[in-house]
Amino acid sequence: MKIILIGAVYSSAAFLNTLLETRETVSGVITLDETTGRKRHSDYADLAPICSAAGIPCHQLTSDSDIAAIVETDPPDLLLVWGWSRLIPKAVLKTAKIGCIGFHPAPLPNGRGRHPLIWSIILGLAETHVNFFELTDTADEGQILASASVRLDDTETARSLMEKTIRAAQTLIPSMFRSIANKGYFTGKPQSNYSVESWRKRNPADGRIDFRMSATHIDRLVRALSEPYPGADAMHCHGEIAKVWHVETIEENAALNFTEPGRVVEIIAGAPLVRCGDGALIIRQHDFSSNIERGTWFC
Repeated sequence: MKIILIGAVYSSAAFLNTLLETRETVSGVITLDETTGRKRHSDYADLAPICSAAGIPCHQLTSDSDIAAIVETDPPDLLLVWGWSRLIPKAVLKTAKIGCIGFHPAPLPNGRGRHPLIWSIILGLAETHVNFFELTDTADEGQILASASVRLDDTETARSLMEKTIRAAQTLIPSMFRSIANKGYFTGKPQSNYSVESWRKRNPADGRIDFRMSATHIDRLVRALSEPYPGADAMHCHGEIAKVWHVETIEENAALNFTEPGRVVEIIAGAPLVRCGDGALIIRQHDFSSNIERGTWFC
């Protein structure tokens, strides 16, 4: 089968390597140039070195508008859209002779939409799924071609969950492609559209720590936005806004009863202990340049 891959993130690179290891015929890769890629994706990955080593034509774009011309010039059997943040036009999807395959790491049909790894951690999910599905002109709604469950730990970070989902998805690729090659068409499981929760696009305000939140929720927010994502923001009373990368939660206790959320209760081995809406937390890793003292507060 002739395959074109469209992608520009870590998972795109990992899945491309899996395709090459299983000797699939990748006839071209469409990706983003580094400047555009880093603007669009926190987890941008340069696919050009992999393509160069394998002798695969690599199209590094600055705009999605060039995709159609590339695909229509030499239509593939399969079009793989793995790690692309924008919808592919219906006319482009139709060029693939067998069909198009998307990837989404969420418990579909719930979790369609944006930022599935971030939302999974913030919502405290114990389990998510990785899914390869038939790509249609509606986001994440096509039939499921292959799926696997992934457990989340209480200390899961963006990077650890990303690595887990990539490894789980890589195990699905060989058998999925064997099935498609043998049959010449997709056989999958339709998704339900009944009472489905889709996840919205996040904005910078969603990354701001509000210490009226519970310590548990702040911990989830910090872990969800940790590297390779841009980090959670906090504002100190001195006016400085900086990133918080790691916190440790402290259970509610009577000593905190009369302390308002955001107050720095103590400095423990150089790390501020901060009262939250429920419980408290120690900020173990942050980017604040000013000295954080006991009795000061976070806004």
